[in-house]
Amino acid sequence: KDFLLTKCKNSLERSTSIRVIYLYANQLDEFPIHLPPSLKELHLQDNNIRTLPRSALAKLPLLERLHLDDNSISTVSIQDRAFSGTPRLRLLFLSRNHLSSIPAGLPASLEELRLDDNRISTIPTHAFRGLSSLLELLLLRGNPWNCGCNLRWLHSWLHGRGSAVTVRGLVCQGPESVRGQSLRDLTSLMEQCEGPPAGSSPGEVVNPVEKNGGGEDDVGESQVPQLNLRLIAESILTCIFCIKLKH
Repeated sequence: KDFLLTKCKNSLERSTSIRVIYLYANQLDEFPIHLPPSLKELHLQDNNIRTLPRSALAKLPLLERLHLDDNSISTVSIQDRAFSGTPRLRLLFLSRNHLSSIPAGLPASLEELRLDDNRISTIPTHAFRGLSSLLELLLLRGNPWNCGCNLRWLHSWLHGRGSAVTVRGLVCQGPESVRGQSLRDLTSLMEQCEGPPAGSSPGEVVNPVEKNGGGEDDVGESQVPQLNLRLIAESILTCIFCIKLKH
């Protein structure tokens, strides 16, 4: 049995004619590694795959469509530069996994990215680096988007691309004041963001929703005159003490 299995794997890896493989709903726990390099379309949806190793994807240089919906892939389980060996990848489906952010190092050839129903709440500024010219469809439904100034760059990116890219599901879940609104429609809110222009790191801007809320900012301003009065009083007492010592 083991001999036949090994022979089958070796035969599959050496094949130069197989273009499409369907392995969906096969209870797979790992990304298969004995696949033909001629493969262009791979269906692995509805399994229990947890990791995306760079070594396995590197064996599929002609891959154009990769279906990984309904698995158990998390952001940290995607190996660094996992997609560096798939320069022709056009469609990547990762809906209904355990992703907390968009995978890094996506191939420049990507045209369609599906990330529905994950755990993504924000997108780092480098996420779409190198994708702006080709990416046409981005599906993001069912994620807990937090639409503060951290997404100011993405708002600008969406308006800059215009109709060149179709984005579905980028609806804010927080803060409460913008819940249910599309990020694309928050122009007036994003214009209130302070700090560097879009494209800078999220931590360098101030969220107008938080800024208008008062709290610590108000306390800090009220403490300034009190601190100045204290310094003046201490200076006067010091002078009086010095005068007494001289006499």
